Amino acid sequence: MLPGGTLLHVNVAVIGAGVAGLACARELRAAGAQVRVFDKARGAGGRTATRRTDAGSFDHGCPALVRGSWLLELAPLGIEHAEFAGREVPVPSMSALCHVLREGLELTSHTRVESVVPGPAGVRLLAEHAVDLGTFDRVAVTAPAPQAAALLADGAPDLADQAGEVPYSSCWTALVAWDEPIPSADDWHREASPGAPVIWAVRESAKPGREPGERWTIQAGAVWTAAHLDAEPQAVAVDLVAALGTTLACGPVRPPDQLSAHRWLYARALEPLREACLFDPASGIGAGGDWCAPDPLPGDPGALQDLPGVPEALHSGRALARALLG
Repeated sequence: MLPGGTLLHVNVAVIGAGVAGLACARELRAAGAQVRVFDKARGAGGRTATRRTDAGSFDHGCPALVRGSWLLELAPLGIEHAEFAGREVPVPSMSALCHVLREGLELTSHTRVESVVPGPAGVRLLAEHAVDLGTFDRVAVTAPAPQAAALLADGAPDLADQAGEVPYSSCWTALVAWDEPIPSADDWHREASPGAPVIWAVRESAKPGREPGERWTIQAGAVWTAAHLDAEPQAVAVDLVAALGTTLACGPVRPPDQLSAHRWLYARALEPLREACLFDPASGIGAGGDWCAPDPLPGDPGALQDLPGVPEALHSGRALARALLG
């Protein structure tokens, strides 16, 4: 390591291509490390991903970003954002945030890391069926805390114990489209109570920079989701569409022309660790994400994007990079 936190010829693996993982990877790359990012999905984004369909795009994870001074950190990155529903949204989609963060990084997608195994030559990563992904000097795990705990168990058991203490709520999300507008004058609805059947309902075309078309993203509350956690996705989508008319006070809505549902099993960390990140110097393994929030921002209980969220993920990823830099 060079003075000033610069790494030479250090090979680092980052597990997770959400906000925390990409923020961590960018900091490490800027310091001179060789960085490789792994993610099980087909691209970057995590819970800020955008689902693209024949009917158009859906921001089916985080619907909007909480305002605050942290948004000033996005300006040097050239991330455009605009006001919506009293918050901010990246333009032209929520995934634009991570698309910018991942620029210049080596991302290996469609790859689920199953094991993180320390050894005398470094930390070895194994994928499904024991496929060797390589050996690295340091590893950053930025998956949701329960998944991080499983990956940390062999190489950094103390960190695994801490991550395993973080409870999560889940969130069912319906992605719904009609060929013609539904009779609602409102473009969005937010409900603070996690017991509400619908806590977020958003007309996607009303967001700045989005394509036209009657598309709604409907997110269920934590209590409703828990009661339907193992239900069939199609049945969940039908139920949430039925609840939409009541939520918007526009009466029953006609059957949609397209509908699907996505279950976010680890949607929201209910009690984040009051640390910026976790790091085990002996193994060179660290972890972080929105579940590490020493100074969380105030938010609305129960919503997928709320506390802890994108600002906490961004700050934790950067703190994790600094820990790896020593």
